[in-house]
Amino acid sequence: MRAIHVNTSTSWGGLEQYTLYMAEQLQASGVVVQIMAVPDSRLASEARRAGISVISATKGKHINPTNIWRLRRSMDSQTIVHSHTRIDVWTASLACMFTSAPHVKSVHMIPSDKRDPLHAIIYGRIDAIVNTCETHVRNIPKRFPITRNRVHLIRHMRDPREFSFDRVARERYRSEWGIGASEIVVGYVARIDPLKGTREFIEAVDHLTDSDRDKIRLVVVGEPSITAYTEQGSPIVEPAAAELYNAVVQRARDLANRLTVRPFTRDVYALTVLEAMMVGLPVIGTDTDGTPDQLADNRGLLVASRSASAIADGITTLLRDPLRRSTISERGKVWATKEFNLDTVLPRWIELYRTLLKQRSKR
Repeated sequence: MRAIHVNTSTSWGGLEQYTLYMAEQLQASGVVVQIMAVPDSRLASEARRAGISVISATKGKHINPTNIWRLRRSMDSQTIVHSHTRIDVWTASLACMFTSAPHVKSVHMIPSDKRDPLHAIIYGRIDAIVNTCETHVRNIPKRFPITRNRVHLIRHMRDPREFSFDRVARERYRSEWGIGASEIVVGYVARIDPLKGTREFIEAVDHLTDSDRDKIRLVVVGEPSITAYTEQGSPIVEPAAAELYNAVVQRARDLANRLTVRPFTRDVYALTVLEAMMVGLPVIGTDTDGTPDQLADNRGLLVASRSASAIADGITTLLRDPLRRSTISERGKVWATKEFNLDTVLPRWIELYRTLLKQRSKR
């Protein structure tokens, strides 16, 4: 069994990191894995470093004849094609047309309505759409031209052993970042992008009382969104993300803003909510996308999205209530460790792949 994961994004955030992580775990379990990626992207370089074969892709429009041809040429009768972005679904579906290769689409974000005739053709060649969130799984058939029986709930996967609390690492990071032992760190791990709520996060400190402000340190771990690379391999940053990143860095220079900014590191990932829960940390999340499902049943604290004052209120609530911090931390850790455990989730992916291959072979 072979799996080709198609992700031509040139950014390096949760979507790209998880594509790589999934490919690594599948390869370790015996699946032959390739990743179709833009050659100079961080995803391609990290995949090669991990020993995963890379199929070169070009960055382009939805209908990309070069990518379609290269992907189709790489397929055989035991190939699963797995697409990850809204553009890559076109490449994958068109490459799979008139072949026996199953096409799996991971939906990481729910887009606007796609039930038009053209998308009906593209999504008609998808054998399975997968999402990690109950609410999204219910809503996908309402927005995509796909029947409910082809929509599957499979959680993200993480190894809980990688996300246990490490006191030595905690002290090392605090020392490197100049954070005092008694300061409570409020962390943001994601691409620095206007759509990710970065600005609202860093401005939350403006809504805290002076006494609460002195007790915390905001830490942003991330880099701005990348749209492409130059011929020399240098990243071209998305303009709005570049402007925001500069504002974040400028704000961090004023110590009164209680802000530390760090780039992505290899031992910090970007499935922030569930990874923090596995470590046993309390989570403040906004009431959008799949976060309400993750933080339900008092597993975290939900606040309004796009609101610095709402984030500040969440910080204040947990800062002043240690018992609540402890309760949601424990509930979150138990749930995340059970639901997203690598040993449970990986076999579900392999079984889905095998089932779809059998179904296609019968056709």
